Amino acid sequence: MFSANDRISIRQLKVLLMLNLFGTTSLILPRMAAETAGRDGWISVALGTVFAIVYAVIILHLAYKFPHKTLFEYTETLAGRIITFIIAFIFITRLVLAASFGLRLFSELIKEALLENTPIEVIIMSMLLVVLYIARKGYECRARVAEIIVWIVFIPIILVLLFAIPQVNFSRVLPVFVSSPQDIFMGAYVISLTYSAIDLLLIAIPYTDKPRKTRRPVISAIVLIGIFNVFLCIITFGLFGDIGTQRQIWPVMNIMQVVKLPGALLERQDALMISFWILSIFAVINAYVFFISVITQKVFKLKEQNFLVLPLLPIIFLIALIPDNVVQIYEYTKNIMSYMGLFLLVFLPLALIFLARIKKVGES
Repeated sequence: MFSANDRISIRQLKVLLMLNLFGTTSLILPRMAAETAGRDGWISVALGTVFAIVYAVIILHLAYKFPHKTLFEYTETLAGRIITFIIAFIFITRLVLAASFGLRLFSELIKEALLENTPIEVIIMSMLLVVLYIARKGYECRARVAEIIVWIVFIPIILVLLFAIPQVNFSRVLPVFVSSPQDIFMGAYVISLTYSAIDLLLIAIPYTDKPRKTRRPVISAIVLIGIFNVFLCIITFGLFGDIGTQRQIWPVMNIMQVVKLPGALLERQDALMISFWILSIFAVINAYVFFISVITQKVFKLKEQNFLVLPLLPIIFLIALIPDNVVQIYEYTKNIMSYMGLFLLVFLPLALIFLARIKKVGES
């Protein structure tokens, strides 16, 4: 561990990335996969994971050229201060919107499953206050919390999915390649954008103790989440079919209602699973809030970023209240990924790599 609260190990980076990739996207991923590629949606998820690895390799290639600087520090050297401000604005906008709609999505889930009589505003504000508190404690504090949360989140969910296997009807998944190659590849592209949290590596790599040894933990984190997502889609499709999955708002949560755990000790086992899942959203939203403050600090060259967290509260809170329903949240989330995801994951890193080679700056 480190005495300063802004350094993490590469193992902690892997854990944080896994939670960031898991978060809200795993809730909506089976539905997205079914909508784009039908029963072959799980193939799109697997292929989308490969695309995500490519995104990560591109970003890591750029990060390795400037291992001790964040995106906005070396962008100023490569492209000037004005371009840096524009990129920072795009990045902050992406993170604020993702945090707001992710928070609203989980608040809707909590209200529907656990707190039916509680106003949505109260749920959002309560979660947001906890997130902001942890974000103020620094990166290492986030990493320590993540190392605990990751086991609490994944082990129960994986166990439930394993218990669901006997009830899966694999005829709803097989045969494969029923959908057209175009649909499968388009689905893979859409799914790959759900891994958009990879773009946080543009800022996170310099905070690790070994910036140039992050490739293996990063890729392994993506692969593990990819395997989990494929498994999740197969189970979901096998239980509800691709059409049934498309028609459900919370297909993953409905698995928890369908599957009967041994012993049947709990009347509301879905509520228990949601409680575990909620922990992951704290990690995701916390990451967005923390990196917004980091970006602001780096761009304006401030000494501290902790005090920048609190002003985000009313902004995220108000934006989270904009969608009228869950369907709108889905649409807004997809639009954010579509319009900003590929730019931050591919176009921006490639452009900066090109500029670094032309100007002959950065490490080889």
